Amino acid sequence: MRLYDNDTFVSECEIDTTVPRDVLPIEGAQETQEAEETQCGSYKVETVPHGSISTSTLTLTLDAGLGAAYYRIENADGTSVYSEELVPVEESFSYLTLLIGSLGEVRLSLYDKEQNPIGTASFHEDTQTIWMAAQ
Repeated sequence: MRLYDNDTFVSECEIDTTVPRDVLPIEGAQETQEAEETQCGSYKVETVPHGSISTSTLTLTLDAGLGAAYYRIENADGTSVYSEELVPVEESFSYLTLLIGSLGEVRLSLYDKEQNPIGTASFHEDTQTIWMAAQ
């Protein structure tokens, strides 16, 4: 069986007709999702404990060709995590660690020097890289 997402080929798999119900082994689905994003930078997080709480500092390194001058860290629903003000990309972002439990749960909205939106990116915690969603 060949599977498509509209006109885009996703995967090919075999169906075992002797089994009344099973999960299809769709191997290309993850590769398709990753192809919709491109790496646009990396980041570093430094966490410092202060008694029972800790603060973290997020430092971004974005590809120059992206043209990003500002960013804002948002929840999945697009609400700013800390402030509605944009942060220049040269500045680190400091936050209480309990405010952002995992960078995989937030997104990064990027803006050009005129503060026009460029796009939305995600943090890949396993490689400490930043990936921009395809526009």
